[in-house]
Amino acid sequence: MAIMVGAEVIDALLLGAGGRRRQLQDFPVLGDVWARFAEAPVDDEGGAEVPQAHDLLITPTWERPTGEVAKLVARTGLDDGQAGPYRRQVAYIQGLVAASLTLDDLIGVAIPATKWWDDINDRWNQDEYEHDEEEAGEEGRPSDARLRQWIGWELDEALREEGMGGRLNNGTTTDRQYLKLEAEDRQAAKLGLLLGVMQVAASLSPPTPDGPPPPRTLESAVDRLGRDPILDAGVGAVRLVIRRHGEFAATRAKVGDRGTWNGLIFQVSLNRDAAPASAPGSTTAIYGPLSDSVSAIKADAARALFSINCKGIGWAVLDSGIDQSHPAFWDYEQIWSDQEKSAKDVAAGKPPTAPRDPKPHRIKATFDFRRIREIMSVDGAPNELLAGEIAQFSSLGEDEIKKAMDELAADQREGRRVNWARVRPLVEQQRPGDPPHPHGTHVAGILGANWLSFKTSEGTKRGDPVKMSGVCPDIDLYDFRILGSTLRDQEFAVIAALQFIRYLNDQSGFSRIQGVNMSLAITHSDRNYACGRTQVCVEAESLTANGVVVVAAAGNYGMRKYKLADNNVFESYAASTITDPGNAEGVITVGATHRAWPHTFGVSYFSSRGPTGDGRPKPDLLAPGEKITSCVPGPTTDAMDGTSQAAPHVSGAAALLMARHGELKGQPARIKEILCETATDLRRERSFQGHGMVDVLRAIQSV
Repeated sequence: MAIMVGAEVIDALLLGAGGRRRQLQDFPVLGDVWARFAEAPVDDEGGAEVPQAHDLLITPTWERPTGEVAKLVARTGLDDGQAGPYRRQVAYIQGLVAASLTLDDLIGVAIPATKWWDDINDRWNQDEYEHDEEEAGEEGRPSDARLRQWIGWELDEALREEGMGGRLNNGTTTDRQYLKLEAEDRQAAKLGLLLGVMQVAASLSPPTPDGPPPPRTLESAVDRLGRDPILDAGVGAVRLVIRRHGEFAATRAKVGDRGTWNGLIFQVSLNRDAAPASAPGSTTAIYGPLSDSVSAIKADAARALFSINCKGIGWAVLDSGIDQSHPAFWDYEQIWSDQEKSAKDVAAGKPPTAPRDPKPHRIKATFDFRRIREIMSVDGAPNELLAGEIAQFSSLGEDEIKKAMDELAADQREGRRVNWARVRPLVEQQRPGDPPHPHGTHVAGILGANWLSFKTSEGTKRGDPVKMSGVCPDIDLYDFRILGSTLRDQEFAVIAALQFIRYLNDQSGFSRIQGVNMSLAITHSDRNYACGRTQVCVEAESLTANGVVVVAAAGNYGMRKYKLADNNVFESYAASTITDPGNAEGVITVGATHRAWPHTFGVSYFSSRGPTGDGRPKPDLLAPGEKITSCVPGPTTDAMDGTSQAAPHVSGAAALLMARHGELKGQPARIKEILCETATDLRRERSFQGHGMVDVLRAIQSV
């Protein structure tokens, strides 16, 4: 087992300390990755120390194929005997590789394959940049002694500045030789110091319960780990990076690559968790029916006035799954049509025609992306257990599934472009199981529930009273299961689903799916990305550019608790708390308000607020999100709160707008503009309410 290093130490190593602290790091491996490894460097399984692997996303350089990066990450440093099923769990989609890497993998695989390290290497190899003979190592690079000296200078400088407590020194304590180093030398030294600290920490025994806490300053970390072990480990790590980089370049030359090696990897980040943007409330329906919030946005009035029918409008719900057996999603028109045809047959003396489907529903397809990492693995042969799990819900037999997985694995191992046609039969569920959590059914109910009251013994018939009606009670739904039983999954699965929707629409020759609802939240990593430019935000923007409306929850971080120095807790409203993918410019980002009295209550206390981290106005709109009663498996109802509940109200508004004005299909920017321009101003701060609460009737009348 290893000791943990505090986040403060990692910040000091990445950004400097005291007066030399910067805001932005140099390394292509982002700060949240280093912090995660520092928190848990090893596992202890049965008394044996096992290196801890963390799930990461790797972005290739723009000119390199994604499959090439996946192959390198999957195979480097592994013997054939080690490359068992799902070793490193490498999988890739367009422009992104997911992999579970250890600290050793970062040092021996990821860092030497980066463009950043290639630039350092190129600088070392320039003729005008040759070192003195006594400090030269292999191919003109610095020797171990020189590397150790550089890392020591970097450590001394960091300790000096930490000791200054943010005060600027006059330069008298700075080693003049350190100041003469080129930028590339300093970056190599900083990398060596960081890796040295982390490797030594990973090799030490943890403290006893009564022992010292994890070091929270660089000085305490050096005291705990030892200066010499840090420097020795740092030199060894940098030397491994140098050696591996040379091997990569030599391999490309050996296979006849005419281009010069300039690195394959642009950036390494965490595969962030995606979580629902709501929480369950009471199981009783004392908060009033769903019709309260539907009428609050005037969806019922719009449907009645314009006789709008959303049949043929397809909307994807990226969530935990929709309960297909729930009567709120039955296709009553088909049921009644079958009943009428059967009655005519009987009246004509013919045998009654059997129904086309015993339980027809409006969920047009179900796709399970919770296993997408395993399905698209580069690392080994198809997993027998996985094939059996897929077969339970697929129309294919287990042998057919294994064959499809073999074909897909061959594509992945060769680094070919993602063939979604091979992926589709492995993620499409013809016999979906029960969703692992009611969240997705609840969200889908707000968007498209149509639950009639009828006697089971007699069956449903035209004229039955409506028990529950969503914003668009006749809309076609596409069930994308992203969130698992723990209600957390990772960014890679969300991005893969968004890319797959583009594929479905391209294959159809028309937009089969006109909109996407994402009632989920991925906390923005403010230090590592431009706001709205994270991987999931970029993919959401790509989908809108392809003519699909994307609606996202703003998040539930509007109220935050802060622990003060005196251990008291202070609660306060927090600005700039919009989550991803809501930070994307083209996405319609939705905050929450009261289900029936929006002018009285204004913006819900929990609703995330803008502006975005880079100063853009968000959220775009508000919709009811407090104590919204909707359908859940059972079949029954439940009340939930959150911007998760607000988002499907706006998805429904966009669908109604398209159903009334067909020319708006494929124009998500125009739809967003109309919904924002016609929203009801609640007279709250712009960064709280956006343009106000969505008004479906006014939006339709404005076109």
